[in-house]
Amino acid sequence: MTVNIFDTKELKQLKILESHQKNITALATSPCNKYLLSSLLDQTLKLWSVESFELISTIESAFEAKITALSFSMDSRKIYASSQEGIKIWSVETKEALFHLFNDEEFWCVLDRDENLVEKGVLEE
Repeated sequence: MTVNIFDTKELKQLKILESHQKNITALATSPCNKYLLSSLLDQTLKLWSVESFELISTIESAFEAKITALSFSMDSRKIYASSQEGIKIWSVETKEALFHLFNDEEFWCVLDRDENLVEKGVLEE
């Protein structure tokens, strides 16, 4: 599978990113416009440089379910991925997992404006 990059003003193809062995499930671009992130059916994430179109890193998500959504933090320093299992957060710089919110329908959390965990708990009936 490939990601095709187009210049929408000139309506021409700029690059084909060909490092994908499985179908692509989600794409995201960083707010700083430096990174493109793709997720695959094998639950890996691929971090690309938008400037050079080179693959920066492949991140093993450890999700078992398909990744359905990707996003970056507003400062482009964190990666968010979600699946039926929950949400995971990684550092763009180190590629290390920072946090995992499990989707057990009983957990809640509050993040501050810098996306730091402020409070967490379990829902009570």
